[in-house]
Amino acid sequence: MARAKIDVQQIGWSEAILKAIKIGTTELGSELVTNGTFDSDSSNWTLESDWSHSNGKLVKAAGDSDVYATITQTVSGVQANSLYLLEFTISDTVSAGNMLISLGGTNPSTSPVAVGSDGNGTYRQLLKAGGTTLSIATIGTATALSIDNI
Repeated sequence: MARAKIDVQQIGWSEAILKAIKIGTTELGSELVTNGTFDSDSSNWTLESDWSHSNGKLVKAAGDSDVYATITQTVSGVQANSLYLLEFTISDTVSAGNMLISLGGTNPSTSPVAVGSDGNGTYRQLLKAGGTTLSIATIGTATALSIDNI
């Protein structure tokens, strides 16, 4: 996750979104997520019971009773009201729906990232920081997928 160098306080939220959408022309800061590649383990992440580490990825198994299965990390260097670009890769999708993502919110975002049943691929989500906790939640007990390269 990298910080986009856009000052929301100076130009306003709507204009900041428009600027950030042009990511190709926006300078991004350094990577802030720790162990987003999960090469050897899931250190620095908190996994709810239906998440596990396997083969260099985090794996969400279907069938658990948790409708919002969440992984979280406290991210250093986050500044409130700044915009951050979160990129992640979904693979091994058996069943998927939506994912809710937030950065410092008390609940995951209300703008879900749609990950369909053939949802393998790389996704990007623009987040406005309200704090330092990154939360990524799958929706639905039948969701089964892997996540990597956060």
